[in-house]
Amino acid sequence: MNTNTITIGFDNSDIDSYTMQAANTLDKAFSVKKIICAHVEPKFDLWDALYHKDVSKLASEQDEVSTIKEQLEKTQQFCLDTKVKEHVEVVVKHGKVMKELINVLEENNSNLLVLGQQPTHTGHGTLLRNLIRRSSTNVLLVPRVSMRKLKTILVALDFSECSNKVVESISEIAKTMQDPLQVKFVHVNALPFDKEKKSREKFKEYRRGFANALNRAFKNLTEKFEFPERCQMDFLELTANSSNFHESIINAALEENADMIIVGNLGHSPYKQYYLGSVAEKLTLSDLPCATLFVKCNQ
Repeated sequence: MNTNTITIGFDNSDIDSYTMQAANTLDKAFSVKKIICAHVEPKFDLWDALYHKDVSKLASEQDEVSTIKEQLEKTQQFCLDTKVKEHVEVVVKHGKVMKELINVLEENNSNLLVLGQQPTHTGHGTLLRNLIRRSSTNVLLVPRVSMRKLKTILVALDFSECSNKVVESISEIAKTMQDPLQVKFVHVNALPFDKEKKSREKFKEYRRGFANALNRAFKNLTEKFEFPERCQMDFLELTANSSNFHESIINAALEENADMIIVGNLGHSPYKQYYLGSVAEKLTLSDLPCATLFVKCNQ
């Protein structure tokens, strides 16, 4: 996974300390060449002038940019080892948040976008979901959980073409890191719709046959990419209803004390997501237990 340039999306809230800490951890692990702290101040329209702000406040809107930049620089000094790093840059834009943030990614050839995730009960999530869907790069979503280390990474697989990109990403991460790493590959298997009709012995036979096929698929997939000896790999098979795959992944991450989850992201349109469903989509709308990397599979 290329991490030469990382862009961090700021929203001037307490979640920024978690995103900056995650960026700092990545910086130490991968020697990032450039970190961009980007904030987009929403551009207010006539509706805001009439119903939310008076005209005098609206006229002074541009003056807020310098104030925001000062706040970002203070946050940056606090979170990045209490000192300003030469490769850290502060960018403030004014306009539509998603459009301007994607422009920052493209202008700087960013390889990774780091975003903070507020608790789902606050009603946030739509912007994050759309950014993950429309961004042309990988996205790391950071909840209110400190990411101080990378010792255990949970990797969700479905053995589709997208899984090749996911395994390639974790292979690159493992080769770049100098410290020992535990990689837990997890596959969630859907319960057979006719489970109740199968006898106990036939169901066990079905499970054994499916497990053998999964083990062969796992071996074939991991052998395509190189993993260093310091990387310990395990394969977990879980069973759940197809609508609850995302919950199984979250529970597995909690049980394994994972520092990061990696999942593939096809970037389906809302139409396809409605009919096909999306584990990545459901994860963005859930309270994540740790930082989660959404790997873009359709680049």
